[in-house]
Amino acid sequence: MAKKAENNITLYKNKPLVKKDNTVYLGYRDEQYMVEMEITDTEKSGNLDIATGVLIKLIDNTKLGRDRIVKKAERENMEKAMDIASFWLLDALGEEE
Repeated sequence: MAKKAENNITLYKNKPLVKKDNTVYLGYRDEQYMVEMEITDTEKSGNLDIATGVLIKLIDNTKLGRDRIVKKAERENMEKAMDIASFWLLDALGEEE
């Protein structure tokens, strides 16, 4: 479950979770790895847009261009995308949940 830190940043498993347009970022930019999740498809549920397609990328912040992408996958909703994203990030950083 996501929570708010003292400085009003949303955290998920003690990593910042930031949304910009249709992209959600998990992790710190100054660490070696972070995750980028691009919402590729949505469907309406009442007044809300629900993600029905998410492209997940584990990014190496020390590299440039296409070499930055370490792993990528697609999931059918944000819950499943967050599961794989947090696992990849914590594993790459050598951290435990």
